Amino acid sequence: MWFIMFCIFPVTRGRAKLRLIHVWRAVVVGGLLPFLAIEFGRVLDASVFIGEYWAPMNGINMAAVSASFLFAGFGLIVWIQWFWISAVRVGWKVQARWYEMVLVMLASFMGLPIGGGVIYLFSLVSSAISAFAVWVGI
Repeated sequence: MWFIMFCIFPVTRGRAKLRLIHVWRAVVVGGLLPFLAIEFGRVLDASVFIGEYWAPMNGINMAAVSASFLFAGFGLIVWIQWFWISAVRVGWKVQARWYEMVLVMLASFMGLPIGGGVIYLFSLVSSAISAFAVWVGI
């Protein structure tokens, strides 16, 4: 939602006197930690799988992995919000009031269910296309 706010709405970018390349760079840098967290989750998942078959790692249980995923998810949300707020306030020196930042942060949190809804709709469309392809004989 931060990306959408700065890229889709030219008024916001004009008010902040930002070029589009700055926003893209912030998207890349802000997205690096979530990609690392995904890979960390894959390592944890593999360690649980190894723990089922290898005795020295048998102590790793699914509850510990679930707790670490919950902690990592909360940490990612904090990271993204903190990163974008610091980019706006410190890096780009946008003179925004605190309540404007709170509203943008709430809009950013609303991006999670909106994105989930869009992904769900695309999965329905994909299922319909697959069913139509089977019906046609493709």
